[in-house]
Amino acid sequence: METRHQFPTLFVVAVLLVGLARGVCRPDLLFGGALVALVVLGAAPAETALSGFSHPAVFTVGAFLIVAHGLQLTRAFDSVFSRLFHD
Repeated sequence: METRHQFPTLFVVAVLLVGLARGVCRPDLLFGGALVALVVLGAAPAETALSGFSHPAVFTVGAFLIVAHGLQLTRAFDSVFSRLFHD
């Protein structure tokens, strides 16, 4: 087990968590930056660093997020929720 990547990885994860907690920028940029940092530091192999993005579930979640954002922008469910929760 290689231990030379443990401290840089912990540092990147700590910076990521602090950035998420403080809301310094968008989460996708923080996670992308963390991935790039881990590849540059050699903690994540470049060949497999992006392989998870090709999984069909990633596209499904992305599609759900796009639909949810569209519903939020159009206020399509405002009347439904106001009747359910009696606002």
